[in-house]
Amino acid sequence: MAMLKKHKKAVLSALQRVFFFILAATILGAIGVPSAVLALENSQPNVEIIGFMRGESTDLRSSELLMAKLSNYDGNADKLIYEWKSNLGTYLYVFNTHDMAVVRGTDSEIEIYNFDKDINGSKNMYGRSYNKKYSEIGFAYAAVYGASLGEDSLKGGISVTVKDLQGNVIATAKYDKEFKPYDLSKDMANAVFGVFEGESVDILNLLGQSSVTHVVCPACYVSQGKIISGDDCISLESSDNGYCIKGLKAGEGRISITLEKSNCKFHNNSSNSSTTTVKVFKKPDTSTTATTLTLTNLDDRCEYYLEGVKGEVSDGKVIFTGLTPSTEYTVEVRGSYVDQDGVPKTAYAYVKDTTKNSYSASVVFMLNDAPTDTEYIFGSNYEVFVKSEQSDYVPLVKADNSYTAELAKGEYNVFIKKGNDYQQIDNAVLSVDDDDNSVAIKYYTVKYDVDGGNLDYDNSFIYREGDSVKTISAKPTKNEFAFDGWKYGDSTFEPNQSITDSINRKYDLKAIWEVDKVGDGDKPDGIPDKYQKKITFKVVNGTWENKTTANISFYVTLLDGNGKWSENGTARINIPTGMTANYGYENGKWDIEPKSPVSGTNAETYTYTFTKKTDPKVEYNQPVDNDKPEPTTQVVDYGKKIQVKPNGGVWTHDNKTYSGDDVATFVLEKNIKLADPTRKDYVFMGWDKQKGKGDVAYIFTATWELDKIGDGDKPDGIPDKYQKKITFKVINGTWENKTTADISFYVTLLDTNGKWSENGTARINIPTGMTANYGYENGKWDIEPTEVVSGTSESVYVYSFEKIPETKPQPATPDEKPTVKTVVQEKTVYKTQYAEPITLKTGDNLIFLGVLVGLCALGFTGTIIFGRKRNK
Repeated sequence: MAMLKKHKKAVLSALQRVFFFILAATILGAIGVPSAVLALENSQPNVEIIGFMRGESTDLRSSELLMAKLSNYDGNADKLIYEWKSNLGTYLYVFNTHDMAVVRGTDSEIEIYNFDKDINGSKNMYGRSYNKKYSEIGFAYAAVYGASLGEDSLKGGISVTVKDLQGNVIATAKYDKEFKPYDLSKDMANAVFGVFEGESVDILNLLGQSSVTHVVCPACYVSQGKIISGDDCISLESSDNGYCIKGLKAGEGRISITLEKSNCKFHNNSSNSSTTTVKVFKKPDTSTTATTLTLTNLDDRCEYYLEGVKGEVSDGKVIFTGLTPSTEYTVEVRGSYVDQDGVPKTAYAYVKDTTKNSYSASVVFMLNDAPTDTEYIFGSNYEVFVKSEQSDYVPLVKADNSYTAELAKGEYNVFIKKGNDYQQIDNAVLSVDDDDNSVAIKYYTVKYDVDGGNLDYDNSFIYREGDSVKTISAKPTKNEFAFDGWKYGDSTFEPNQSITDSINRKYDLKAIWEVDKVGDGDKPDGIPDKYQKKITFKVVNGTWENKTTANISFYVTLLDGNGKWSENGTARINIPTGMTANYGYENGKWDIEPKSPVSGTNAETYTYTFTKKTDPKVEYNQPVDNDKPEPTTQVVDYGKKIQVKPNGGVWTHDNKTYSGDDVATFVLEKNIKLADPTRKDYVFMGWDKQKGKGDVAYIFTATWELDKIGDGDKPDGIPDKYQKKITFKVINGTWENKTTADISFYVTLLDTNGKWSENGTARINIPTGMTANYGYENGKWDIEPTEVVSGTSESVYVYSFEKIPETKPQPATPDEKPTVKTVVQEKTVYKTQYAEPITLKTGDNLIFLGVLVGLCALGFTGTIIFGRKRNK
């Protein structure tokens, strides 16, 4: 019988290893020889990176399946932790199974990419990629990406570290040689297919089961298949992926196949052909109890494995014990094969069975306290499953008022299956024991009666017992009526208002309606008219801020202190501002000063009137930013001229553009506002106003300040004379984000009032977290930066690390007496204890060595005699 537990070494082997190790440790301690000299061969676990199908540890190719092959280890290698690391300029894929047919589209495939070499995760592996290394239980297999790559991408090597579940390192291996370009035809030729009598298996899946990594994408297609020999053992049939092989009787045959590829992660479009051997096995019969799986009708050419543990044949059967009830298990059938070149290979086939259930259990769905089917709750007749931590998904059978299954003791979560997805029903736990093996999952309905209205939304909902329930946010509609909430018994609810924190009964709600004919002007607006008030604003001898004169009329909604509609409530209104008098008018004012908020439901009208005026005036814009001049209003006699000089900039007025030294001269006949000019690499600082001569009343000249930097080396709207450049440099190390580029930026100097000032100050962020390069230490600033800086000159701060000094040997003093220095070289031996070395004087070493050699000889002789006796 095969127990799914770690095996133990024979007693004799263990005694021998302990004896030899103690003996070797004693000798090494006495004479100071490195411990590796007398270490026994294969005395501890060892790992190699090999080509899985070829079994080679040299001349590895990209894209072929690699394996961290562990030797001298007694336990289940599938339960160990494998940490892979890539230094390649390409991707490394790692897997927790050698069966590529199983890997496709699952989390059993992980992509490692090397960000040190500008490699990023590929789109097809999005969400499952890792940087440079990956560590996980069972991931003993790998493949190097090799499509359209230069030679440099395949250099740099990979390594693997094998650990136990406590994190102890068991063995390490690395492959530093260049990977050879992939050869799909050779990988296919190395494969050996395994099929059962009477069963058909897709060739693409057989390639996957034979570890050909090139079939992990759906771009593969078998375009040709031909039987070369063994047509009495196998036949070829068409399949969705080209061809499948059917096992006719136990034996073997050979076939030739052609595999087409397109848009594959390992290859561009390609076509590859090869011949391979097909082994036809007798299919074992399986039977299960709750904790065992038994195989009979065995094929004496095969070995049988379950979860990495080999099953031992006894009385013509294999029994795997210690299994979990209600769990599907996959038995791996392995058949050995030696090809014409004498290379041993293995064919794989798989058989599945599920352990038996233990106790009758049921799940009952309740709707409004009556048993029902999933269709009435979820809208479809979904299958119901349960799953525990120890079991896979177990289907339940629909009965009259429940869903039932035979289950082992334990606690199970409940799922419904939608398509290929299992959706857990939150907090539903089926506890199975000797007595109570049932769980009731209760749901309740909430229905909405629109009472003659229309609702563009579902009007019936189902909630799980205990759910927090709110009314729907959607509102029903009804001609000339406004929706005013939902009514349930003596309670009323607004949209999106909580009905209950924990539902335990059904709710039938009915719409409340109120008259609604106005609000959106003289059209309904969804708010009852009784809560609304009409407001009108008029302007006389002028315009509103947007230059229109039409009355502003709208409705506002009266609300109480809690924000609810109320006939006795108030409403805030926006009172117009920025009214402009018509030409020849001024001094506008309200007939009744409007105030906000307003109350009452009667309509109210407010009129803003300007009186006639005489003198026109000119207004011009001036910047309001920081310390730019404040805008003022200038009065000019009616009919006077003004001149505007852009002074190197560009200024537009009355659809004409003035630039450079142009002068715009025109008669002022109406109120105008001087628009801001523009000028490349300058900031406009306002208009300089001077009195003119003759019939020119005033001359307005644009003033400028230089602006070429601030946003890096680009203008930022702040004069350069108020800005200071800051630069940080790092030498023999990196910044916190692992970069070395200079950090450079501009800050603006401000006075104590927050105004631009050449004599002001600015705050800066000082970098931290600098890391020394290898061989350097003790970083420090050449000039210690401070958070507050001043002055307009550029400040540069350099953070340097010092080189770690080398330790030089000191010359011996002639008078000093020579001493004997004992050097002990340590070696970590897996799961083995050894004695501390013994230090002897130089003269004593030779005498003691002779004694130890004699003891050594006696020990070896005794061991051989002891071993022979045991063998007899």
